[in-house]
Amino acid sequence: MERLETLMKNALAVEGGNWLAEVNVGEILVRKGRNEEATAHFRNAVRLNARSPQARYNLATSLSSGGRYAEALEHFQAALEMQPAATLTLNNLALALSALGRHEEAAARMESALRLSPRDAKGHYNLGLVLDAAGRLGDAERAYRRALELDEAMVAGHNNLGVVLARQAG
Repeated sequence: MERLETLMKNALAVEGGNWLAEVNVGEILVRKGRNEEATAHFRNAVRLNARSPQARYNLATSLSSGGRYAEALEHFQAALEMQPAATLTLNNLALALSALGRHEEAAARMESALRLSPRDAKGHYNLGLVLDAAGRLGDAERAYRRALELDEAMVAGHNNLGVVLARQAG
């Protein structure tokens, strides 16, 4: 991966102004755990090509990873304007909204994603997270159960379902 990072950075030095090279370097840096550096590259990619849903999405996820949810929302929403059926973007937008305490709006976004991709186990799990955060334990339980129907090996789903059941039992 070190060699790939060097090659991509060299491409940036030679070509300059290549939004896709900025995205590629950012993705490499994310995999290496260097999120702040990655964010800078994703910002450059958006500056160079604001109409790229890939650049917007990567910047938004990088910002979310750094806890900058409010700023991430702008970029998730811009990516969705370009690709309204992008379920992964809808999922991550919903999680950012929930992190900001906007749980009902987050649940609506997550449900929109699930209408597009009803067999997405991770989407049902994420809906469970959002509903749990909203205090809607019965609905969260149903979402976790659906996630586990689709992916019975999902460890986090089993864990969160157990936590919700325990909280419901008092």
